[in-house]
Amino acid sequence: MSQIAEQKKQQALQLAVEHGEIDHGIRSIFRVLAPEPAEEIPSEPVKLLEVNRNAIKGGIVPVYFRPDPLTGIVFPTLIMEVTPSECDEIRSGLLPLPHSWALSNEDLLAVALSP
Repeated sequence: MSQIAEQKKQQALQLAVEHGEIDHGIRSIFRVLAPEPAEEIPSEPVKLLEVNRNAIKGGIVPVYFRPDPLTGIVFPTLIMEVTPSECDEIRSGLLPLPHSWALSNEDLLAVALSP
């Protein structure tokens, strides 16, 4: 794994911990990955899909955040919040992710909170 890929993974885990601690409606957080080699480009955002039981069904709406190096967020970030049923639709292909992005299978929230 490249240094950039490892740093992006660590940033994603940091965000998963922080978001899971402040929003108890979040059930899962998954990375969303751009086609290769885009994820190796530092300007390509870390993309997270947050599955929130309190979300309102509205499709996939990415919200952009600039880097904030003072807090450890060195890459731009896109957060997409969906309902559990929308996540099921994404997984089944009924609700496609934009830009040929792919949903990872690893639940970062579970990984971050495991002992």
